[in-house]
Amino acid sequence: MGAACTSVNCKSQKKHGAPGSAQVHPIIKQKPEEAPSQKTLQIGYYFQATELRFQDNDEGMKEKLDKWLYAVNYQTNKQKVQPSLENPESRDGQRLKEPVEINQGPPPIQGIPVKKSLFQIVRVKPDAKEWECEFILSKAHQENLRTFHQDHSSEFQTMIKDSSLPQFRWLSWKLLLNVDAKVIQHEPYEVWLELGETNKGMKKEIAKDIERTFSTHPFFSSQTNGTNGSKALHNVLMAYSAFNTKVGYCQGMNFVAGFILLMSGGNEEETFYFLVALLKTQDGPPIMDGLRGLYKNCFPLLHKYTSYFDEQFSTHLPRVSSKFNTLQIPTLLWLTKWIQTLFLYSFPFGVCIRLWDMLLSEGTQFVFAFILSLLEHLQEKFLHCEDLMQVNGIFKELEEKTFQNQISLKLEPLIQRGLYFMKTMQSFQVYKELNIQKNKVKEPRQSGVSAAITATHRDQ
Repeated sequence: MGAACTSVNCKSQKKHGAPGSAQVHPIIKQKPEEAPSQKTLQIGYYFQATELRFQDNDEGMKEKLDKWLYAVNYQTNKQKVQPSLENPESRDGQRLKEPVEINQGPPPIQGIPVKKSLFQIVRVKPDAKEWECEFILSKAHQENLRTFHQDHSSEFQTMIKDSSLPQFRWLSWKLLLNVDAKVIQHEPYEVWLELGETNKGMKKEIAKDIERTFSTHPFFSSQTNGTNGSKALHNVLMAYSAFNTKVGYCQGMNFVAGFILLMSGGNEEETFYFLVALLKTQDGPPIMDGLRGLYKNCFPLLHKYTSYFDEQFSTHLPRVSSKFNTLQIPTLLWLTKWIQTLFLYSFPFGVCIRLWDMLLSEGTQFVFAFILSLLEHLQEKFLHCEDLMQVNGIFKELEEKTFQNQISLKLEPLIQRGLYFMKTMQSFQVYKELNIQKNKVKEPRQSGVSAAITATHRDQ
């Protein structure tokens, strides 16, 4: 059973007593008239629209919207819609032209769609621009986006790297991690939650971190959402601790699961399966290491990551690396909280949303590429440091609002520089070095919870 780690310091110094003994209900359900709106709680689309306001002046937003509207109206049925490309010889990586309608079917749409039976449009404000509207996707349009992802995976990833729009980002993230397959492969979320609730020791460990996880955000604030946000986060973490007993729970996971809850619009079940997919190895594209190794006992993946990063650090930023060595600053001292929380501990949500766009489309190697880009941006400050205290002061500045506003404005150039580093970095096979060849002999088929638990333990 994974134990709670102490590598990530809590954001609040508030002392908490022992968790209450009240039973946590399975999935949080409220009557519609009693539940605060997503807009009030700033979750889902409204969470992204609020946190990504620094992109409001992006001159390319109209073009991005057109691409996404093409994708959600995409049809592979040649009798209905036949898409064409600027370069017909290459189906990936090229800008798509407007599809040609041949027969009946959902029309290809340029700009605001007109068929409200397929698209429900919510104007966030009366004078909202097209890309500032919320589009509630019908099942037909969701299927179109899935098909587009299958047929044009490179173009799809490029669209996300260029910054997906809030209306389409969550579904796109799920497609990149193939989350729907995880739902089919495993027992229902309620089953894992029920199993998790039996572990009183784990409940205690998780409860200690719940109240200090994004506590000022409306979804997790008791003033705006009662205990619903904290219960939802508690449930997701408890369910995962039962799903993967070798990991259990570790500090850092609370930030990751909490962020996913905000992105999903507070949907516990989707958050759980997304967390399962995120922490599992994916051979790609993109290549995702088994991030669960960041939270296992002794943190095997964290140590491998640190060793890998040290090599890249000394290769690409030798002066800063040498300075850190001279001042005897261990990499784990500052790298751990960035990696274990996937930047959520130190950077504002808007920055993290874009970094996760890149993480999910480029793979886990982008984490290190972006860190190199950020350190390069700060290298002159680091080179003038004379001791550990001054270096630590620079890292603390990263968490101050003034500096975070600067990073938000410079984020896209930093991301592009990170992509440059990715091209020159050493081959990334960290997780493969940790993998032990597993017995692939097929076992008798089981059913029910026992089969799921057996499969889970075998995969861990």
